[in-house]
Amino acid sequence: MIEGVFQLCRRSSSDRKSHRLFYDYHKIFLDIHKTYSYPPGMAIEVRLDLMLAKRKMKLTELSQRVGISVTNLSLLKTGRVRAIRFSTLDAICRELECQAGDLLEHVADVV
Repeated sequence: MIEGVFQLCRRSSSDRKSHRLFYDYHKIFLDIHKTYSYPPGMAIEVRLDLMLAKRKMKLTELSQRVGISVTNLSLLKTGRVRAIRFSTLDAICRELECQAGDLLEHVADVV
């Protein structure tokens, strides 16, 4: 779903409506992603997909730059990991030019 939205933006990058559409679809994607991908009780959510969208970078490109397999980055992106090395987090933040807090977010438990 999100790949089609990226291609829509690439085709008409100067069109304001396509940018608005991209952000609307991305918000819907993140809402769906948040609902279904994190295990219950997980207080830390990974926002790698959001940072990749902001930087207009694909997972494969980040994988090549950082030197981490696409599989491991994909697991990280979907929140299916229990830990991350500081060296890995540092490499990702360096390439995406962001802070660790931009990638990881603590979420209060919903009762």
